[in-house]
Amino acid sequence: MTTKVLLIDDEQICIDSVLMMLEGTDYELLHAFDGASGLELLRQNPETNLLLLDLMLTDMHGVDILKTIKSSEKLSHIPVIIQTGCNNEKDIAKCLEFGAYSCIFKPYKKHTLLETLNKLAATSH
Repeated sequence: MTTKVLLIDDEQICIDSVLMMLEGTDYELLHAFDGASGLELLRQNPETNLLLLDLMLTDMHGVDILKTIKSSEKLSHIPVIIQTGCNNEKDIAKCLEFGAYSCIFKPYKKHTLLETLNKLAATSH
């Protein structure tokens, strides 16, 4: 069974990195470069199983995107993993408070990414 993952990140290197790490797995990766297009892609693909959400985007803050998702009847069931390159404990705590599953830090470590996705995918199907 394929697990559909949406990655919202404005850095091409991060998208490429996740694509490489998920190669050969049962994860299908969709991606968006900003919050607005990420939300639109999510609305067009409500069957998305997991969301990897960057906190710092060019157009929106990850906390605001998370609030939008968790307040939507059609999207609130989608588990969200926050990803960030900075250790802003306040923002991370806010995200967890608003319903994010966990937070992973950039640069990615393949085993950490896959372990987190696997745990969450097991509970979201």
